[in-house]
Amino acid sequence: MSQREVDRFYKMAIDATTEGVSAEEQGKISDAAAFYIAAIECANKLFKHADDPNLNTDSINKMNSMLNYYPRCWERITKFKKEKTAKLPNKLPTKKQIPTLEKKLAVYAKIAPPPPAPAPVAQPTRTATIGPSIMAKYGQQAAAIAQATQQAKAAQVPMRLNTAKSQSASKEPPSDDPLVRKIQDHPEASKIDKALRDTILSECVSTSLNVTFDDIAGLSDVKNALNELIVLPALKPEFFTGLRAPPKGLLVYGPPGNGKTMIAKALASETDAVFFSISASSLVSKFVGESEKLMRALFTVAHALQPAIIFIDEIDSILSARSSNEHEASRRLKTEFLVRMDGVVAGDEDRVVVLAATNRPMELDDAVLRRFPKRLLIPLPDAEGRRVMLNTMLRKQKHGLSKSDIAEIAQSTDNYSGSDLAGLAREAAFFPVREVPAAKLKKLNEKDLRQINIEDFRKAMGAVRPSTTPMLMQQLREWTMQYGAIAM
Repeated sequence: MSQREVDRFYKMAIDATTEGVSAEEQGKISDAAAFYIAAIECANKLFKHADDPNLNTDSINKMNSMLNYYPRCWERITKFKKEKTAKLPNKLPTKKQIPTLEKKLAVYAKIAPPPPAPAPVAQPTRTATIGPSIMAKYGQQAAAIAQATQQAKAAQVPMRLNTAKSQSASKEPPSDDPLVRKIQDHPEASKIDKALRDTILSECVSTSLNVTFDDIAGLSDVKNALNELIVLPALKPEFFTGLRAPPKGLLVYGPPGNGKTMIAKALASETDAVFFSISASSLVSKFVGESEKLMRALFTVAHALQPAIIFIDEIDSILSARSSNEHEASRRLKTEFLVRMDGVVAGDEDRVVVLAATNRPMELDDAVLRRFPKRLLIPLPDAEGRRVMLNTMLRKQKHGLSKSDIAEIAQSTDNYSGSDLAGLAREAAFFPVREVPAAKLKKLNEKDLRQINIEDFRKAMGAVRPSTTPMLMQQLREWTMQYGAIAM
């Protein structure tokens, strides 16, 4: 018989008569009575050792569990005996045993004193009035046992409840990681699930930010604009308030391979901000609701670790224009981003900047564009920019190129992006190695290898072509004319 059935048949015996009850159910009522008698017998065995100073914790817990049931057991069994609707085994405590049980209950109350901390206010329960009810119905001896049990319960039950509560509400021990410690001290971020927080810190936070604007060749206009919009407000916030308040959302767009990600890292390094690098693979989850939860946790952690820069690479793959055939999960993710972005914009004192990068700004949703009031085009490098990039790439490489040779290469690589130039330089650097047979190359010293020359670059131009198509450049120009870039 299950505990639920036992309680149900007990209620039938206590709160109502058993008249009209079938013989089968009367048998179950008898079984319920036998169950509670067994509980009393077990408690009696434990009470024999109540004065033993060597009681272990397990025994005390068992005794406490039996005490919780004892008053109800007594009332139930006495009710069964009074109604005489079920055959009860003749194993009830005798009148001589009752005073002995009362003394042993008092001994138990002494060996299990209440905890030092104040117990919570006890809610009214049935056992709060069980003593008087038993006294009125069954006499003083039964009420004495119930009262002693009540005192033991008052000492033990709150202690167990407090222990469970303290375990559930226990705080995580302080971490040695300064980022984790700041999150633990933040009122909102400390509520984030630990696994979710660790995922953000391990996959989204970039710690290797040894990049500055000096390491980025060319793009002087872009660096000046970012210095005015992001760097100076972070270093001198008192100068940039009111109408001069810096934007919280900045969109950088342009052909691929022009250093948009490197610019974002340089911004975080220049402003000494925590850098969060996000992509579609970081946010999209196969479980329903996990992407929105991660987005929400990301902005909360960034708020706790401010100053912070949230960099969303290839934002068009996450926040493209909404359509009627769009998946519901994608729609919910966009809605969550818009809500969190509004929270960043509304917090005037918050030092959190959302920086997004894309190759195709024309595919972004209009509501997303509104959250990025500043839009900066990262163009293809001009001849001067390509010359500076080539000098930077060849700085640590042995070569025989003169200034005029580098200028010629820069003039001949129109429409090449930064990554295209890097691929061109690597291809040219392999030609001296390819000229040497493999057997001889194993015995050759590095200083005996010939230097890179202009002919190597001319050959490499036939193998490495520009990756940016004229169609993409035309689309970017039209989008810039319609939505505008930052004027310099």
